[in-house]
Amino acid sequence: MQLTIHAKGEGANVLSFLLAKHPERLYERDHKGHKVRLFYQSFTPNEVKVTIYVVLDAISLLRDSGEKLDITHYINDREFAVSSVFLSLIRSPLATALNGLPKEEYLSYVGQVFQFSYSFGPVNTDLSVENLRELFSPLGFSLSVQSETKNSPLYVTVTGETTLQKGLRQLFILIPVIDNYKHYYIDEKEAEKLQRFGEGWLDDHPQKDWIYKRALKYKGLLGDNITEHTKVEKEKKQK
Repeated sequence: MQLTIHAKGEGANVLSFLLAKHPERLYERDHKGHKVRLFYQSFTPNEVKVTIYVVLDAISLLRDSGEKLDITHYINDREFAVSSVFLSLIRSPLATALNGLPKEEYLSYVGQVFQFSYSFGPVNTDLSVENLRELFSPLGFSLSVQSETKNSPLYVTVTGETTLQKGLRQLFILIPVIDNYKHYYIDEKEAEKLQRFGEGWLDDHPQKDWIYKRALKYKGLLGDNITEHTKVEKEKKQK
């Protein structure tokens, strides 16, 4: 699973401060057996390309879920798609950019607009290319999609003028909408995240209601569910 951020424009190299990641150092962390790495493919004053990717330990993920293991889990690549799992693992490395809180001397650059391309994949989705376009076009993004075969996972690139923080926040909401796959139960914190990351754009999106419906539906390792399950589980714990 990977996300590549490609920024062009005068002073684009300020991204290293907005991300709080040094361009000459490989960022690498281990999180519960999963490897998270971030590196710069290119870094010039006016163009920056940085990739963050995850090497996932699928068996550890399934053990954490409580699901019984069998041989299919060693050959099933479903968990390796860009989804809520991926976002949960890259959220901490991208926290400075998502929260818009670099060092004080760089705060003024949080609102700086650059020409961005965000490329991510592989993505498993039941949406058509036109559905994807309806998600990103209202945000000012053009869309391109690649896949090896008709039914293989997609690699998606969206391009447009935006800020790093806004673009990332949009992806953190829309990737789970595209994939419709959650590895955790949905609760009020997820609704709060939608409000926080959706501030300034989601209320005006023509697909707002549909985005909320897909974002707040649980579909994960243990099957389909919705927020009602969370309410029931919460009531049980309170008894």
